[in-house]
Amino acid sequence: MAVSTHLDLAKAAHSLGLSLRSLIRNLNEIETALGVRLWIPHGREQLILSTEGLALLQLLQPVVKELQEFAEISLAKTHASSEFNLAWCGAWPITLLPVLIDKLEAEWQGIYPIIRRLNWAYEVEQRVLDGIADLGLSCRPPIQTELAYWAGPDIPYAIVGKQKLPNAPLNWKELKFVTGLQTEFGSIHGCWDDKRFPRQIIMRTEALSPVLDLLSTGDAVAWLPLCLVAEFIQAHQLAIVAPPPQDRFLTPHLIWRRDSEHSEIQVQTREILQKSIQRDLQR
Repeated sequence: MAVSTHLDLAKAAHSLGLSLRSLIRNLNEIETALGVRLWIPHGREQLILSTEGLALLQLLQPVVKELQEFAEISLAKTHASSEFNLAWCGAWPITLLPVLIDKLEAEWQGIYPIIRRLNWAYEVEQRVLDGIADLGLSCRPPIQTELAYWAGPDIPYAIVGKQKLPNAPLNWKELKFVTGLQTEFGSIHGCWDDKRFPRQIIMRTEALSPVLDLLSTGDAVAWLPLCLVAEFIQAHQLAIVAPPPQDRFLTPHLIWRRDSEHSEIQVQTREILQKSIQRDLQR
């Protein structure tokens, strides 16, 4: 369509955002695929349509018209819509996200949530502070005073792994742990006082998938928030295998900039998340 409009390769390439070489390669591929000659060279960079090219153009015109109308509608929707950016600390289960997205889309027509999952709490705080994220789900109170927060219910940590028979609880000192790189920043791995309670650590990672893979082999255990592994425990894929030397809890914190806390979508999204956290994380 672009070539038939301009009948000049350089102008057609410019209108399509392609290099001249790329356009010529595309034209050659189209002709090769169809097995017909669609264009006849006319001068250095000009073309005229062959009989077959004119026939193809007439055939495609209704389709192109529909595509143009669809593009105009999509563009109008894009201008009428807005994005809502949510930063999500990896300590919280991803299963909350579909519920949140469905509720947001039902409540706010034209709102498209963009969710970025991050490893550490300080990354979530920085995204919100910089205005990159409108709202953050973290696992600690924010350090910066420019950020406001809501704290949810405490979620216990547990030593989890593959249950071995007999089902008698094990001693944590006998177990090999997979843990995080920087647990002091609030990652999926809970704070553990390794000076008072030294563990055998065989691997460090912030990603959850390799942790679950290693736990499934029975070669290691992990110190994780129960909400993150509850579905695996319910499916009998994992189990709480040993009592910890001391109790620890993970507390969800919704954080936002104080100067944007009265935004309507901000308030509504916080309410949806608060209800979801209180209902789903404590199961």
